[in-house]
Amino acid sequence: MTEKIMQKKIAPEKIMSEEITLNEITFVHGGLFTSEGIWIHPNIRIDTTELIVMTKGEAYLEEDGCPYHLLPGSYLLFEPGKLHGGTRQSTEQVSFYWFHFHGKLPDSFAGKTGALPERDRIDLLCRQLLHYANTPSCAKAASDYCLRLLLLEVDLQCRQPAGGTIRFSEICEWIRMNGEKPLTSTDVASQFGYHEDYLARLFRKNLNCTMKQYIIKTRMAYLKTQLLSTDLSLKEIAWKAGFQEYKYFLKFFTIHEGMTPTAFRNLYFNTHENKR
Repeated sequence: MTEKIMQKKIAPEKIMSEEITLNEITFVHGGLFTSEGIWIHPNIRIDTTELIVMTKGEAYLEEDGCPYHLLPGSYLLFEPGKLHGGTRQSTEQVSFYWFHFHGKLPDSFAGKTGALPERDRIDLLCRQLLHYANTPSCAKAASDYCLRLLLLEVDLQCRQPAGGTIRFSEICEWIRMNGEKPLTSTDVASQFGYHEDYLARLFRKNLNCTMKQYIIKTRMAYLKTQLLSTDLSLKEIAWKAGFQEYKYFLKFFTIHEGMTPTAFRNLYFNTHENKR
């Protein structure tokens, strides 16, 4: 049986007329799983829906005999009551977020599985959810709201059209892959052999923002990921991101995020991590 990508194609008029409502979704529990050595998902049957968001490696899973191959930046929803597990071993390290919840997703939800183009936004929402879920002083409703926001973001990212030409998508991906570098509009234009004014028009047309704004957004996403997913000091992160002086890093982050890097990192310090 071939691996399925059950991504729904929904007509634009239906998207506009049918609002995604997740008021009945309630969070049960979740965490960040990281494998140690050879790993395969056990065969289990549960009474909750499970959302898996891949962050590292490759996972080979199935649900009631239907196989799925997950890569970093992809997600999968396991339905309650159905048998799911692994189809083959993963020899390299695998890491993914997992969230169990009660409540039925609306029929208009984007799909059972798919790719998430803006991984940094998803990672931040996952960590935010785990922080509230593992902070005893936070009300249960906070976790429910965070989960609904995460599901809305998954739905939104999977509905978005590719945007522009393949070449434009390649430009955006190159900027994202070089988020740790102090890129300028001139750097991007030189890399792809286009005039800066032409690229500026492309970004306004396809993303409704300037190229500089997109570069800053990507750079901030990189910095946030480093703050949340590593134990590096602020000075080490500043050095990795190409800031010539530490004070410029502090100023850049504070201006664009509205808080210091330390304050941002402390917002999401509680996570639940399990290893096998």
